[in-house]
Amino acid sequence: MGMRAGLHQTKLGDFRKTQDYIQYLFTGIKGWICRGEIADEYQQKMYRYNGLMTKNFDGENVYISMNTFYLKERTVECLKRLNTLYVDIDCYKLGLQKETVLYELEQDYFEIKIPNPTFVIDSGRGLYLVWKLRNEDRNALPRWTKIQSYFIEKLKCFGADPACKDSARILRVPFSANSKSGTSVKILRFNDLTYTISEIQREYHIFGKFRRKDGKKTHPYNTATEPMRRYSRQLSEKMGIELPDFEDFAATREWIAKVRVSTSSRPHREEKAIHINPTKGTAKCRILQGYCTDLETLFDMRKGADCKREIALFLYRLFVYEMTKDKDYALEKTLAFNARLSCPFPNSYVMRATKSAERKIDKGDTYHYKRETIIDVLEISREEMNQLFYLVGEDCQKERKRENNRVAYRNRLVAEGKETKAEAMEKRRTAIIAMREEGKPIKEILETLDISRATYYREVANITMENALFAATEVLSEKMSKESDTVENAVETFVEGVDIMVQPITVPAASCSQRIKVVPNLSEEPVFVIGKSAFRTVSNIQPTNYKSKALPCRTVFVLSRLFLIFLGTVLIGISKISVTAICSGVYALNYSRFGLCLVKRRVVFLLWQKSPPYGYRRLIDQTHFSRPSAAPKPEADSRSNQPPVPVCHSTGKTAVAAWWERECP
Repeated sequence: MGMRAGLHQTKLGDFRKTQDYIQYLFTGIKGWICRGEIADEYQQKMYRYNGLMTKNFDGENVYISMNTFYLKERTVECLKRLNTLYVDIDCYKLGLQKETVLYELEQDYFEIKIPNPTFVIDSGRGLYLVWKLRNEDRNALPRWTKIQSYFIEKLKCFGADPACKDSARILRVPFSANSKSGTSVKILRFNDLTYTISEIQREYHIFGKFRRKDGKKTHPYNTATEPMRRYSRQLSEKMGIELPDFEDFAATREWIAKVRVSTSSRPHREEKAIHINPTKGTAKCRILQGYCTDLETLFDMRKGADCKREIALFLYRLFVYEMTKDKDYALEKTLAFNARLSCPFPNSYVMRATKSAERKIDKGDTYHYKRETIIDVLEISREEMNQLFYLVGEDCQKERKRENNRVAYRNRLVAEGKETKAEAMEKRRTAIIAMREEGKPIKEILETLDISRATYYREVANITMENALFAATEVLSEKMSKESDTVENAVETFVEGVDIMVQPITVPAASCSQRIKVVPNLSEEPVFVIGKSAFRTVSNIQPTNYKSKALPCRTVFVLSRLFLIFLGTVLIGISKISVTAICSGVYALNYSRFGLCLVKRRVVFLLWQKSPPYGYRRLIDQTHFSRPSAAPKPEADSRSNQPPVPVCHSTGKTAVAAWWERECP
């Protein structure tokens, strides 16, 4: 799907400056292009293609519009050509890395769930995905919006911005700087592909809600379309006139054009401003007032510049002006709302950016935003909804309704002097227990409580089950307490052992008065004696080099910390893991190079080295810990009464000497 643009930019290396990017997007496209820049405040200016190519884009926070306009106004009403599809992925809001997101998109999304984008751009803190269109007309805006909604829904898990549905949106240009992240905007991927809206719809089955499942159109050819019919009904209801003939497409279009010209704009009543009292106004005014109050509450909680401030200011001015019909009052309230923000805009920017709210209402119409749309655009979280009243989702509304119903039910029972079902059941069970303890027969209990035999046996079964559960809970609590004490004792013992282990490796235990000593014997190899045990070495290191205060072993230190983390994890899940399982899990560490084990509340430190033919060898041991059965015992040294000496076959030295030289230089 898709075809080449036919320009000289065919690979990523062909884009060396911003003008190359603009040339690829807007070559042959008619209309005005908006260039915006944020210095002290946001400023924008409209250019034709040739004029835009002469401008400088090396500064910070430089933007361009992705579509073109037939007037010098960046509004949806002035849209001329649909040039691109785009999605702004704010992955940083979800704590995701751009590299991880791009990898997942390339593996699971591109050419599978969404088309392969023409550009993948690093915007500084997120990603832009841009699809170049082949010069689509503005009449395709409804289908363009459906595709945008489809892309945003598919990429919502990566932080796709719902505000991308705006066809007049501006995006950062490559090779400019992002002042928020302190990085440059750059092109990460480029595919010389252009698309049409129709082929994307067919490939990914993105159809409008007026298309039937069998693929046929809802209304026959040369009749009024569904949007025309809906708009005609709105005008007819508003003006009190008859509907046109929907069977004639041309007649319906002429009727709409004639009625729109004769429709007067809503008058501005400066002499008598209406300030709505939410408790006495209409239902619509109460809802709008509630929206404004929720916006104030929401942005009292939000801090920082990146919190959808522009959208909130526009909605606030729209709602206030729609309620009061007073332009000055709506602007005054909007500026006051802007002053409450943690990062307010300049007043001049607020007045200019929210001006379109007034123009829309002055034409006799308004923006009919659904509550779900406002929540989606402002990205209101569930925690924030708990503090709001009107801007809440359907799930939150249902929860509040259930809670209100429960409260009303309890209050009604209290007012009528009745009991709740739970209270009546608890009272009945208490009476059954008392009467059974008194030894009363079942028939008398049934007559006294006025219950059936099935109810009686059901309550007895429930009472028995509750008693069994209570007893089991007590036993488990006692068992868990004992196991917790056991593990705590083991941890204390291990910590004491760690304090010894991180000291010179020559000290086997804190309570042991015997220290490792060097037995000088010039005729034989040096021998290390640990209590009654000793290991003979063939090291060339002189005996005087082995001091009683050796350097701490790095391996012992790191391994001890890892084991403390392991025991901390065990303590968290002690209710599910027994002490035996803990010991087994720790003993399983012997499959690595080093291992630890709990034996009789004591910590035995083991070091293992894998060297054939004897498998895992034990370098440091205590007498009460037995050798693993899988490892065969080497023969004893015939030259002395010392225990067997494991020799490393790869180096010709004993395992202790090889380990000592490697770990404790």
